[in-house]
Amino acid sequence: MSDCFSTSLLNICLQEFLSDIDSGVFINEAGDILAMKYENLPDVGTYGPMVKTVSRYFQPQEGDFVIMNDPYSGGTLLFSMGLVTAIQVGNQKFYFASRIRLKPDLVFAKRIEEEGVRIPPTPLVSRGQVNMEVLDAIGANPLAPQQFRERILEHIQFMQNRVRQFHSAFKVHAKLFSPANQKNFLALARRKVLEKMAELPHTDARYETRLESGEILRLKAELTAEKFICDFQGTSPSHGNYLTDAIAYGACVASLAAFLGSDIPVNEGLYSVVDVSTPQGSFLSAKYPAALTRGIIEGLPHLASALLTALSEINPRQAISHNSCVIPALTL
Repeated sequence: MSDCFSTSLLNICLQEFLSDIDSGVFINEAGDILAMKYENLPDVGTYGPMVKTVSRYFQPQEGDFVIMNDPYSGGTLLFSMGLVTAIQVGNQKFYFASRIRLKPDLVFAKRIEEEGVRIPPTPLVSRGQVNMEVLDAIGANPLAPQQFRERILEHIQFMQNRVRQFHSAFKVHAKLFSPANQKNFLALARRKVLEKMAELPHTDARYETRLESGEILRLKAELTAEKFICDFQGTSPSHGNYLTDAIAYGACVASLAAFLGSDIPVNEGLYSVVDVSTPQGSFLSAKYPAALTRGIIEGLPHLASALLTALSEINPRQAISHNSCVIPALTL
């Protein structure tokens, strides 16, 4: 079986695995993102840190689930609940993470705890058994979203079913998931991104804007033969809008993907070409306990607009609408 054919089949298997979820990621034990399906920009840069945090501190085994929504550990908004589990096949371990978005209570606050119940990475299921005491304790918090308990149990069951389906598929396609084929798959994905970038001018563009709340956003975007470099030096501290480094990084990745075309896979091949510098103390590098709702709703669209404007200046013939990258899906 040729390398190209094997990697194409692997891509089909990964896309099928994520096909009927709104937002999720499949990551190997080395931490490489093999496939991602995202619902909005905050997902793109946060899934990797979320799984990295969980795998480092909890080392989940198959049948275990860790729940979290803390934006300072890889979460996004507090009504978006993340679940991480492991899949063990032979001597390989993979991580499967997904998010479920519950009914939001949008509050513009100064501290993250005022926006909802903040859940640091917390073991919730051990060997398939749900810790109902933990689940009920979180659900009893006055700031917990409506139907928290029911929706989380439903999503755990969905993910467990998906893991069982993966095992069935793996028995048939085990060779596709070999470490060597994974490596080839990501190398080909990176090559595809670089080929697209090679068609664009290798130059830089600068952008500056002031948000309505007073923050100044400065961006120098540079496209080289092998890198998309986003330098936000000169961006001001917050006047009420806050974004985390991970969310800002994800916006850069997603903007490049949108600019290069819909056939660009969102995996480690794409992430490997993006370098982002967010200055400490700026509103793009928030630290606990800053609240994020206002920043994601008001600040993130400005960030996406800045990135797409800069890319459009680099290659005006490929300018795209700013609305193609703007954010978040909220139920009001």
